[in-house]
Amino acid sequence: MADVWKTYDIGNIKFNSEVEIIIPFYNKHAQVITLIESIFQSVNTPYFITLLDDGSENFEFISQFNESKISNIRCMRHDAPEGFGAAVNSCLANPLRNTSWVVLMRSNAIVEGQWLKELGICIQNMKNAGIKMISPFSDSGEGNLPISKKLDKRDDLILKENQFLPLHCAISHRELFKKVGFLKENGDEAQEFCGRMRKHGFSQALCGKSWIHVV
Repeated sequence: MADVWKTYDIGNIKFNSEVEIIIPFYNKHAQVITLIESIFQSVNTPYFITLLDDGSENFEFISQFNESKISNIRCMRHDAPEGFGAAVNSCLANPLRNTSWVVLMRSNAIVEGQWLKELGICIQNMKNAGIKMISPFSDSGEGNLPISKKLDKRDDLILKENQFLPLHCAISHRELFKKVGFLKENGDEAQEFCGRMRKHGFSQALCGKSWIHVV
């Protein structure tokens, strides 16, 4: 399978499905607010956010979000820290609505532009190549991925065997977790999940038209 998948403008592929954006966090409340604000400013397709406080020391932050009753944010909380994998799994196991698409996000990401729409179009365009999870390019370099600057020109990239999506921002169909299972809950969840996907014959990729900043 080729590593580079040429990005084309395909007029008949659209993405307007509702997406659940899952954001676990532990403390670092200012980071969470910055991420949510960046989502509000950049997304114009249907979505709702599930915030999960993974046992933060100050529980008032998530309580205030809950009391604000923002229509497209729901709030959950663990009484004690359980880690990113366990937090994501709590959200996946308790969906608010039967949305087909899910985005997993770490709270240190900042999104911009048409990132969500482009991810949705990209994953539908590449589905026949066995691509079941896609992330934007970023400036983090984690997962042995190329470091990309905001204004770089990029093609979609199918990941090699030594690469994996670090799950700063990753879209997939909910059906993927039924086939592959939930995330590992004791560390290394991103790399382990990528390996499990490959055992099922699935691949991961980066979307050339989508970019995020990682704090």
